[in-house]
Amino acid sequence: MTLQSYLIILIVFLYMGLLFVVAQYAERRANAGKSIINNPWAYSLSIAVYCTAWTFYGSVGRAAVTGLGFLGVYIGPTLMALLWWFILRKIVRISKTHRITTIADFISSRYGKSFALSSLVTIVSVVGIMPYISLQLKAVSSSLNVIFQYPDMGSNPQSLSLLTDSAFYIAILMILFTIMFGTRRLDASEQHEGLVAVVAFESIVKLCAFLAVGLFVVYGMYGGMEDVYQKAQMVPELKDLFYFKNADYTIWLWVMLLAMMASMFLPRQFQVLVVENLDERHIKQAMWMFPLYMLLITMFTLPIAFGGKLRFPRGIISPDTFVLTLPLAEQNFFLVVVAFIGGLAAATSMVVVATIAIGTMVSNDLVLPVLLKIRGFRISDRGNISGLILGIRRIAIVVVILLGYVNFRLIGSSYALVSIGLLSFAAAAQFGPAILGGLYWKEGTRAGALAGLSGGILVWLYTMMFPALAKSGWFPVSFIEDGLFGIAFLKPYQLMGVEGLNWLVHGSFWSLLVNLGLYISVSIWIGYQNAIERHQATLFVDIFKRKPKGILWQDRFVIGDLKKLLIRFLGVERTEQFLSEYEHLQGELESSPELAEYAEKMIAGAIGSASARVVMSSVMEEAIDADATYMEIKKALRESEERLQTIMDNAPAIIYLKDIQGHYLLVNREYERLYHFTREEMVGKTDYDVHPGEIAKAFQENDQKVLESNQPLQFEEEAWEGDNLHTYLSVKFPIYDVSGKAYGICGISTDITKRKKAEQERELLITKLEGQKEELERFTYTVSHDLKSPVVTVRGFLGFLERDLKEGRQDRIDKSIQRIYAATDKMNSLLEELLELSRIGRLSNPAEDISFQELVNEALDAVGGRLEEKNIQLNVLPDLPKIYGDRPRLREVVENLIDNAAKYMGDQSTPCIEVGVRYHSGQTILYVQDNGIGIESKYHENVFRLFDKLDPNTEGTGIGLAIVKRIVEVHGGQVWFESKGLGHGSTFCFTLASREEQQQLELQEKELQVGE
Repeated sequence: MTLQSYLIILIVFLYMGLLFVVAQYAERRANAGKSIINNPWAYSLSIAVYCTAWTFYGSVGRAAVTGLGFLGVYIGPTLMALLWWFILRKIVRISKTHRITTIADFISSRYGKSFALSSLVTIVSVVGIMPYISLQLKAVSSSLNVIFQYPDMGSNPQSLSLLTDSAFYIAILMILFTIMFGTRRLDASEQHEGLVAVVAFESIVKLCAFLAVGLFVVYGMYGGMEDVYQKAQMVPELKDLFYFKNADYTIWLWVMLLAMMASMFLPRQFQVLVVENLDERHIKQAMWMFPLYMLLITMFTLPIAFGGKLRFPRGIISPDTFVLTLPLAEQNFFLVVVAFIGGLAAATSMVVVATIAIGTMVSNDLVLPVLLKIRGFRISDRGNISGLILGIRRIAIVVVILLGYVNFRLIGSSYALVSIGLLSFAAAAQFGPAILGGLYWKEGTRAGALAGLSGGILVWLYTMMFPALAKSGWFPVSFIEDGLFGIAFLKPYQLMGVEGLNWLVHGSFWSLLVNLGLYISVSIWIGYQNAIERHQATLFVDIFKRKPKGILWQDRFVIGDLKKLLIRFLGVERTEQFLSEYEHLQGELESSPELAEYAEKMIAGAIGSASARVVMSSVMEEAIDADATYMEIKKALRESEERLQTIMDNAPAIIYLKDIQGHYLLVNREYERLYHFTREEMVGKTDYDVHPGEIAKAFQENDQKVLESNQPLQFEEEAWEGDNLHTYLSVKFPIYDVSGKAYGICGISTDITKRKKAEQERELLITKLEGQKEELERFTYTVSHDLKSPVVTVRGFLGFLERDLKEGRQDRIDKSIQRIYAATDKMNSLLEELLELSRIGRLSNPAEDISFQELVNEALDAVGGRLEEKNIQLNVLPDLPKIYGDRPRLREVVENLIDNAAKYMGDQSTPCIEVGVRYHSGQTILYVQDNGIGIESKYHENVFRLFDKLDPNTEGTGIGLAIVKRIVEVHGGQVWFESKGLGHGSTFCFTLASREEQQQLELQEKELQVGE
């Protein structure tokens, strides 16, 4: 071994030591309550574990062969990132609510906490991850061989001896590294702050390293991007790489699709995206930070590929090693070390996160459930078993990495880095139907998920994995050429006679088609879901809606037994903390279904949902067996209920039975449809478990009236159906036992919401018409009165004018003409305002979103002169909201209110007007406040009436506030004023309807016009 080799090994150990320092620092800060990763930057950088040695080495190799074809691997996740707020946020919310810690646990929990399904997902993950781990080992091993064999960079033979194979030692180093990082202790949350800090740090390292190589190639070896591309254009072989070949589109699109799935459903991606997420709000920033990271780390991929092909034209150097061989060829050994560390960071972060996730799955979802069911193992008699769980995980990590090494030895020399990685991508995509279907389709069943995933992975093995082994000499090549048993339509690359497709497209198409087809068809065909499946389906699909409260455990168990169980998996300190918190929240610690369900979630955080279900069943079954009589009585009651249920389900109304304490005994199908509770979930519940407090109280008061009167009664009752409040006509009557004693109530409720709404609209219309009639009468009187006055004035002064003209009194002529002008101006002003008032019954301009600040500024253009004339200070508060409506009309509102405040300022020494906003009970209230003369209580009813003025000597017609009231009401709002009396100023406030409410008003107005 050369001095150069020892130096590289020393650098590797120094780098590993640095990672331990980063991890220790992050964990110390976390223990002190000052997390360094609880921010969107760290979260986004940890997601960049997606960029592995495949990105660092393999993408250059793929670009050297396919040109732009390498981009599909990065465009796919970018497109998926755009959907994270809808898909990833839902997965995170579900996982945090149910303490889900692995992708196997997630799928298992959705489909009834199935052990068979969690085991299958774990096995698929182990099999699917092996090619990916072998990719990392091959990448690091190849890079070491390139450095050790310098200057003979063209030969890179795979060692046949285990002791001389660098990949073997790299695998051992990664095993030690992963165990020390990820299995030091057992945590119910399965979050590893130190690990996430290291992954984020390594994401920076590999990005900087790749950018350094790219800058060196582009600007050190060549004269910039343009120079690289121009020289590449002159080489016929490279010129084709600037364009897509016709046959590449299908491959490119399928790579993009697989990358979309893999970016979320690879076990390591689920670990960093979901399990290690500390705040779901970080997802918003990660939606653009992660794509930006991928843009940066791939921007030099094509230039490096072209630079390598130009520098090594004879093709003796593998394109996968260009990132190292180009600096080596230029004897820039510092950059070689930087590039090697970058590749090592890309590989180690992937292996560590992936194997920790796999190790957790193997222990929680495969081994522990089996051990818990083996009576001879006597796990129930053990104390704290956290050491056993950690031991299982460490063994799983060793086995998985060694299997990856075996996979590397089997097919590593037969495939390029990218091709190996695509095998794992296609395997991870098999989780897509079960997860996405489980998030949005309640009818997806456990049987469908099992059938789909089993079929998909078998096709993946047959069309992709087995041919890879055959190409490496581990299967007969005739398997590829002739098909299984020599049957032509079973050829793995031409399944069912389909020819002309790339191996990746062919295998992915058939595996996903079988997977999705079986998932949907079996779910529909079988259609059966047990109580747990239905319960979990509702919890997952409706996670953002009202949470169903179905409890699936009985309430008869010994708390001491439950406490012992918790100590085995959580330890004494954590168990005491859990029980203390629960007692504080509930007020007492007693045997209840809620306590059992919450305890199951706590245990699931440490050992997975499937294992937690087995463990809890062992305790709960003992309690249920001890009360067999209760179960027999319950069974007899259920049989009686089923006979009645058929009749009730055929009725279109809501029908239900309650006992005299208000607990539900039966509900019909219509009740289930409206309130999203199954009849099994409703048994034993009260109205308070289904409806808000006030509504539930009204229901129970009506029930009590029926019991007290001992006869049928009819009520109008209200209840929420989704986001809408409905009105029901309910007939309730007591039901009697054989002795004639009432033992319950039967209710039949019919929805009369539409009828009630029509009645209310009719009443409102009548009230509105009466108000308009009264206003019209007052309006007619006031107009005739106010127009009469200036007409009399004009007529009188015309007489004076005639006399003065005869007498030649010019001074009196001028005064008469001025008074006639004043009277006609008053008439003109009055007529203009009346015309304006007639226009505002409906909006005349298109409604739009308006900044209230801009509206105030526009109003000041009209009334600013008056404020300056009276030396009035105007304060406009910051952070004014946006409003929606007719801009010119709303500007009139603000103008009139400010102008009105200025008119009635009085002789205030420091006159001031304030425009602002306040919030009360969810309403946005805009206001104009002054410190003027105020409003006496005797004038309160006249403020918004036409032509009424507090001070008759004040200029104006008294119509301005009436216009304000009309405009605000047209916008679906209200206007009012507040004043403590004379000398205390006044505040005019108004609200406006929201965009949606105003649009509904406009629609109703149009319907009214059509009706008219």
